[in-house]
Amino acid sequence: MLPHHAIHLYGLIRNQWKNPETIKKIQERKLRKLIHYVYENVPYYRNLFDSLKIKPFDIRKKEDLQFLPLTSKRQLQGLPLKDITSNALRLEICKTFYTSGTTGIPMQLYYDPHDVTLMNLSWVRAFLAGGMKPWHKLADFKGMKTLHRKKAWYEYLGLLRRREISAWDAEEKWIEEIRKWKPQVLIGYVRTLRMLAEAVQRSGIKEFKPKIIFHSSAILDEATRRLFSEVFQGKRVDIYGSYEGGCLAWECEICSGYHLCSDMVIVEVLNQGKPVAPGETGEVVITNLQSYAMPFIRYKQEDQVTLSGQEPRCGRGLELLDSIHGRTDDFITLQNGQRISPQPFLYLMEKISGIRQWRAIQEKMNELNVEIEPSELSHESLTLIKESLKGLLGSEMNIHFILVDSIKVDPPSKFRFVSSKINRS
Repeated sequence: MLPHHAIHLYGLIRNQWKNPETIKKIQERKLRKLIHYVYENVPYYRNLFDSLKIKPFDIRKKEDLQFLPLTSKRQLQGLPLKDITSNALRLEICKTFYTSGTTGIPMQLYYDPHDVTLMNLSWVRAFLAGGMKPWHKLADFKGMKTLHRKKAWYEYLGLLRRREISAWDAEEKWIEEIRKWKPQVLIGYVRTLRMLAEAVQRSGIKEFKPKIIFHSSAILDEATRRLFSEVFQGKRVDIYGSYEGGCLAWECEICSGYHLCSDMVIVEVLNQGKPVAPGETGEVVITNLQSYAMPFIRYKQEDQVTLSGQEPRCGRGLELLDSIHGRTDDFITLQNGQRISPQPFLYLMEKISGIRQWRAIQEKMNELNVEIEPSELSHESLTLIKESLKGLLGSEMNIHFILVDSIKVDPPSKFRFVSSKINRS
């Protein structure tokens, strides 16, 4: 972070306290600038606009985006790179990232260095809003196997000191790093932090009590919530983000919801292509206002959220989400078209004793495989699980139990208790 980066961070921190109308003007100004840029420099969007007889000045605010079709990851991956990236930027100077590929389709992304800086600062804003102090030491669990990070100049001043830890390393190495670094803040995927909590518990470490745990990329089930409270005892803050959109929202304990980063990204919540009303659930569609090298305009995030109908109580002017339900393919689809959220599964399985870990995968329309890593699972418990799931999913769903010694998941992966291959296809 250079001095001018600090100015950008200060601007982002100030933005959150502005009134909704002012934030909307910031959003619209950024949207108009982005739309004009992509029309001039990105073939995919220019061809899209021309085919619809739309000019850049037709898209001036969030509501105007409805005139554009949605874009999916599969669509972008099916196009040549030169069509979906800016011809005004040299890709070799851009920062590259890879999506996690939890949908089975990892994708390489390109960002202008300036945009990466602003998106990173947006994450910092969320961390500070969640209670982190600039002088806190961070342990950041990353999905890369090899880390090459140089110490930034501000860290020598005792600010935003960060130790990156590879989620691919053995848990013993995690413990060693934690003992040496003594961080006050943890950042990582829910699954990785759960594995860390279990490792800390086994090792008998008593002195490690972080002040804040920032978790992301999975629904926090009640068992993991209890484990975090027991082992870490610090404040928990959920962060909602993606490589395509950056930091999308963060949990606010005062508002009991998630503040959207409305000055950085436009988030639409749609049901069958139409905006949902407050209190309703829909699919997330994003327009990243800081994606110039590889733009994401009306991009299907493939997540389900519920839009809040509440006004912020904390004084911020940023819009609120009520809750985040997971990816669209985390929902089980029934024969009649009804879709079942992962939350009831978490509630049902939480009541069953003798289960160390579990995962439910919908292989076909009427076929559900339930992998179980048992501790002391009785026949009566299996019967209870089956009856409960039948009550939730109906008698037509064929449920198969698969008992395993352990459920294998790469540490950096986004662990999903419930997933559907029907929705993924």
